[in-house]
Amino acid sequence: MVCSCCRRQLLFSTKFSSLYAVNVIAIFGDSSSSSFVTKYHLQTNIDGVSWKSEKSQMIYLGNKNGYNDAAIEKFSGGLKSKALRIFPLKFVGAPCLRIEICGGDLLPDKPTDLIATKSASTYLEISWKHPKKTGVKLGTNISNPLTRYLLILLKDTMIVFNKTLEVTDKKPYNITNLVPYATYKVNVTAGNSEGFGRSTTATFRTAEDVPEGPPLNVQIVALSSSSLSVTWEPPDKKKTNGKIVNYTVCITHLENETCSMKYMIEEQRLDINNVKPGTKYYVRVLASTIVGSGCYSNVTWVFTNGLAPELSTKQIGNTLTYLLQNPNVEYRYFYVVAMKNVTEESRLPSNFKNTDLVTYSKAISSTQPMPYIAAVVSRRDFKPDFTLGDGENTTRRSNGENYYNGPLKPGTNYKIFQRVFINDQGDYYSTDWSPVAATAQKHKSSDGGNTGAIAGVVVAAILLIILVILVILFIRINLNSATVQ
Repeated sequence: MVCSCCRRQLLFSTKFSSLYAVNVIAIFGDSSSSSFVTKYHLQTNIDGVSWKSEKSQMIYLGNKNGYNDAAIEKFSGGLKSKALRIFPLKFVGAPCLRIEICGGDLLPDKPTDLIATKSASTYLEISWKHPKKTGVKLGTNISNPLTRYLLILLKDTMIVFNKTLEVTDKKPYNITNLVPYATYKVNVTAGNSEGFGRSTTATFRTAEDVPEGPPLNVQIVALSSSSLSVTWEPPDKKKTNGKIVNYTVCITHLENETCSMKYMIEEQRLDINNVKPGTKYYVRVLASTIVGSGCYSNVTWVFTNGLAPELSTKQIGNTLTYLLQNPNVEYRYFYVVAMKNVTEESRLPSNFKNTDLVTYSKAISSTQPMPYIAAVVSRRDFKPDFTLGDGENTTRRSNGENYYNGPLKPGTNYKIFQRVFINDQGDYYSTDWSPVAATAQKHKSSDGGNTGAIAGVVVAAILLIILVILVILFIRINLNSATVQ
């Protein structure tokens, strides 16, 4: 290797691509002038950080003249170095020099042809070829044979496998206990008696497998008395084991029975129609990759809505009469929940939490429509006819809570639904909304109408009396005139 330079400075350096064996250094002067270095000092660096003076700051002799005179220094046993520094101590003219270094790389080149000969969901079979150059022995030009390989496996910048292999170990090499459908980076480095050289790198992905985990956050909601909606999220990313291609939704009437309805879908939502009103349904969801299906989620359940209360044809005054639905399951009690329908309300009855249901007084004092409990009805007290706004109070016996069925606002739309409580553990379902109905408009007071009529009669009587008086006066005047004649 040759390094030529001619600078007016007192430090010259050169850097090698890897750990190098320096056997001979030849120093030349400037090729175009009589400037040359006569004495110099030498430093080496083998770690890229610290510099070491060779032979206790030994002074080396340089050139005797410029041009093509060479000062050759041979190093018995060679020098290990990643970089050299030359400090000119004496020089003629300017501190100019040219350098020729003889030696060779101590460490092996990169291995070649790094490939995965086999790939499965949990292992890789790795193969590679020896580097073309294996490095030289220090102080000689003799090849230094390979002794080992360093195999490192990384996943997301984290080392998951690190092993030194003897050069005689069997290849290809199997790496097991890997994660399915994951990307790994493999580094292979060849080594000899001096150490390891540069690594060769390749990236591989393990094959897909069935999902290890179930879909998450499965929820089932009653949309109406005849439809349900199921939503979910994909399995944990660490457990998908591949690309999710579809989901299977299993619907049953009992918790652990075989699927009575099964749907396969790519999206993460399924709307199910034509279900029975007021009926309990259980749901489970599993995810599948191209390899196959994983495991089902935990079971969750919901009741479909009951049929909506019907509006009676008999409406009296500022109240509204409904025909309630008698639940077809065993239940403890139900609420009759009413709400003003000033604007179109799209919120489903099943979307209201129990804490969203307020009292009549709070509802009428609110500027926004709020669902209020107009009555509580136990199973033994059930009657189909219910009059909203009749001013009655009902009491829930178990906790003594009172509910006021307060008067309705004239000329206002209302609708109701029933919230049916199955047991004391809080299991419940709701019916659909009833049809929207309006209370009667406010009429003028009947007393005001009578007063107006009486006033009209009085005025008419007065006018009649005046007319009679005028007629009598007219007749008398005419009679007097006839007598005088």
